[in-house]
Amino acid sequence: MSNRLYRVLRDKYKAQILKAKPAVIYYLENPADYRVPYILSNGETTREFDDVDELIADLSEAESKLDTLERNFRKEYGYGIPE
Repeated sequence: MSNRLYRVLRDKYKAQILKAKPAVIYYLENPADYRVPYILSNGETTREFDDVDELIADLSEAESKLDTLERNFRKEYGYGIPE
């Protein structure tokens, strides 16, 4: 029997990935304005740049946690849980 906590954690990380990935794709496919640089001359960044950077961080963290969970605990606690 699989472990319920394992399943809840796995589902949480997968949901975070499913939330962040489409948002990043949207930003990449629909940039606000091609003429505006994302890093300004004074070294500051635009809001769009910061939003995508934060989404990438969220995506990376969720993927890393999911990978760590599955690599280290799937065999023992994830038995019988479909991918």
